[in-house]
Amino acid sequence: MRIMTVILGFLVLLSSAHAQTESPPRPAKDRLVVGVIERVIVFPGNFLLHAKVDTGARTSSLNAQDITTTYRQGERYVRFSVTNREGRTATFQQRVVRHVRIKEVGAPSQRRPVIRLGICLGNVFRETEISLADRSNFNFQLLVGRKFMSQRVIVDPSLEYTATPSCPNAVKAADSRDKATK
Repeated sequence: MRIMTVILGFLVLLSSAHAQTESPPRPAKDRLVVGVIERVIVFPGNFLLHAKVDTGARTSSLNAQDITTTYRQGERYVRFSVTNREGRTATFQQRVVRHVRIKEVGAPSQRRPVIRLGICLGNVFRETEISLADRSNFNFQLLVGRKFMSQRVIVDPSLEYTATPSCPNAVKAADSRDKATK
């Protein structure tokens, strides 16, 4: 019994120390309310896409075509293209930060590269991890996941196209990052 009391006390101590290091959650009134379908701008490139905002997805996912792997200064990069609904195509080259294995019901698992891109949704700009996949059979080129939304966005499933992308600091941040990597 004494051992269980000591273990329980230790666990309480650990959880309180962990809670003190996390920032308190933002109140709902300070978060952007968006619909399940929104226009977003992807950086670099200032590229407009239609996105599904999905609270069920942890990581965002982008419809990427012609994915090729290259190496630059010993690091792995992927080059890929994205075509939006307006028929405009952009080519990106981004460093691979990791790979994920996605398991789908009734299909073999897929290994996908994960990169970092900036996303502007309404007035919220954040660089986030995005897995690259062939999403050409889906209606939306980008799936915005919970990692991007955390502490900044609330999704109202009854809404669509409510947040016009307007992130003036995003262009500066993306441009400075691009110059640093060249």
